[in-house]
Amino acid sequence: LANPLAQKHLTTLGLSPTRTNIANLGNIDIDTLLTPRADGLPHELFTEGKDAQIFELTSASIYDLEDVEMGYAILIRDVTEERNARKRIQNQYRLASVGQLAAGIAHDFNNILTVMMGSAQLLTLDENVNKLAGEDLRIIFEQGQRAAQMVRQVLDFSRESKAERKVMDVIPFLKEATKLLTRTIPADIEMTTPIQVSACTIEANLTQLQQVINNMAINAQHAMPNGGKLTIAINTTQLTTENRPAPHLNPGEWLTIAISDTGHGIPPHVIEHIFEPFFTTKPIGEGTGLGLAQSFGIIQEHGGYIGVETEVGKGTTFTLYLPVNVTPVSKEKTDAADIPKGQGETILLVEDQADVRRITHTLLKTLNYRVITATNGEEALDLFASGQHTFDLIFTDVTMPKMNGLELAKKIKAQAPHMPIVIVSGYVAKDKWPHFAPYTNAHLDKPLKMDEVANTLAKQLQNQTHSGASK
Repeated sequence: LANPLAQKHLTTLGLSPTRTNIANLGNIDIDTLLTPRADGLPHELFTEGKDAQIFELTSASIYDLEDVEMGYAILIRDVTEERNARKRIQNQYRLASVGQLAAGIAHDFNNILTVMMGSAQLLTLDENVNKLAGEDLRIIFEQGQRAAQMVRQVLDFSRESKAERKVMDVIPFLKEATKLLTRTIPADIEMTTPIQVSACTIEANLTQLQQVINNMAINAQHAMPNGGKLTIAINTTQLTTENRPAPHLNPGEWLTIAISDTGHGIPPHVIEHIFEPFFTTKPIGEGTGLGLAQSFGIIQEHGGYIGVETEVGKGTTFTLYLPVNVTPVSKEKTDAADIPKGQGETILLVEDQADVRRITHTLLKTLNYRVITATNGEEALDLFASGQHTFDLIFTDVTMPKMNGLELAKKIKAQAPHMPIVIVSGYVAKDKWPHFAPYTNAHLDKPLKMDEVANTLAKQLQNQTHSGASK
């Protein structure tokens, strides 16, 4: 115990190297500390607070040459970093398991969403649908997008992949996102959304940003089980080296989204863990512990930061900081009238799921294409080779019985190298797409969105026309 390093560790523990003081730690008496545990493991000592440490203590009796007990040899080892490393590895394994589970259900789940969202999109084009029903259909479609993004986000989160972002004026999006929340939060929670800036350009992924706001709102809702007030305040602020909440935030203009609740607040011993994956204070079955960790990761990928202010019994404010981007915003066509339509070209649609095939067939017909369907790759190849129809484009799913979409694409390209092939999937890992590139012209993710389908088909058929290739 006279060793300087031992002295240092004992001082860290708030102890002096005496038998009595060591025994007082954690209400463990000296006899217990000096008695080996029955399971053979060392005793554990803890310090509390922000810089908490974990120590392992082992002891052994010291005997002289006449086998008389003279004292003890005590080893106190700092295992804090070792335990943290072990915890990080365990979290990685858990994330990998979540990713495998999500990948397993993504294909079937996105097929279901394709039918739901496709039906909603088509019904909005029906002149007989009244305005109120049209608004409900819009909500169904948007919630379907959220559901699809949740699966995709878990996949991305578990693989630490980065989603594509674009430069945009974020204020119209935030107005719509917060408006949607008012329809989903309980009636006993009063929600206000003061937006104190008319325009603000950032580079972001819309669906990820929507997910963060949803996660934060759900977290606030859970903090107010008996009702309360939820405020989502949107503004810009000038950060300097003196007032920035984190060292990596550069001085300049930043967008702030402050999400405040009047709930129970976060205790000091919990707040340092809130952004850790799988950390949750909720009972089993009521929380995964992924929401805040996921949000923190998304904002961090966007070059931003999440600040937290809380007081037990009075509520919590999470402030999202996102860097403002001065790049001009590109205008995108979003009106249904601007969606490009076909000129009666013939498309071979290959899809094994009956409901997905039916809704996709209707969607393609709505876009003014002639559609011939096949239920798998073998049937599609027979139709293509029979010469009964002259096809302008192949629109095929990836995962099918008998012959999958990639095998079909290879065989068709061998017969007709210039035939445009659009491949569609409920889920294909990003590292697999390069295998498709030599045989396909474009790919689309399910659930299908009408504007994406329309633009992809128009582009591929236009390229085919310009190439002058015979069909």
